[in-house]
Amino acid sequence: MGDAENIKRPQYAAVVVHGICANRGSQQQGFSTPLSKLVYPVESQAERERFWKEAVWEHVTNAADDKIQDVVLQVMDLYDRTSYWRDSKLAEATHWWQRLWPRLGYMLGQMSRIIIHDTATRLLDLSLDLPLYLGEPLGTKIRKVVTDKIKEAMEKTDGVVLIGHSLGSVIAYDVARENLKANSPLNIKTLITMGSPLKWVTNVRLAEEGEVGPADPTTLSLPGIKWINIYDKGDPVALKGELPDTMFHDVENISVESGSSFIDAHTSYWTQNEVAAIIRNAMFAESVK
Repeated sequence: MGDAENIKRPQYAAVVVHGICANRGSQQQGFSTPLSKLVYPVESQAERERFWKEAVWEHVTNAADDKIQDVVLQVMDLYDRTSYWRDSKLAEATHWWQRLWPRLGYMLGQMSRIIIHDTATRLLDLSLDLPLYLGEPLGTKIRKVVTDKIKEAMEKTDGVVLIGHSLGSVIAYDVARENLKANSPLNIKTLITMGSPLKWVTNVRLAEEGEVGPADPTTLSLPGIKWINIYDKGDPVALKGELPDTMFHDVENISVESGSSFIDAHTSYWTQNEVAAIIRNAMFAESVK
């Protein structure tokens, strides 16, 4: 495209919500840059950011992440006790082979310590993002981050296209529902979910509430908001399938094929032209082709 002055601008701004991650606060900024360049390929980053906003919420869980880090460090300290065992055995050793096993034990302990330091904290952070969001008050604080970003986007356009990936799709859906209950102060034109675990998260929520039997789609749907759900058939988080109309009314499910599987399929949405075309059509208020 040419200069920003000569291009057609989107009718609606996009607000994008990321999913589970293991970063700290602002480190997550820029997570959707590849997709934004496909959707609105202008040379000026400032021009693109007028209509493409990222709702980075990871900083809300920093305090909880610090607590997790403390627990992991306490576990790591247990491995340091290997040194006492090593030193006592070395002091008793009279032959070279008696010195070998204490040293080997110490080396294994240090290797385990490195593995825990490099992976355990990250894995715990990743696995706890969902329960931390579903709990309170963090859930409310995270949704406020998204709501504030929508308000910022509405200063440039009359409405927004709200996009959520993975856990971000649950957050975006919750924000849209709260908005409808509050008589729609936020002008959300379209909700686009991708790689969404909403089907099984909703089943868990219903079970926690003591609901028995099938869900009531009239209470779980989003009347007045166009809802597009994008899923890759190789994506395990999306259960490789649609959001059922028996659970959510008026959801347009669109299947895309990245040719990948497992985690690669779950993260492929950020670089797919087909996904970008769907979002572009929503932002420019054009029919999906």
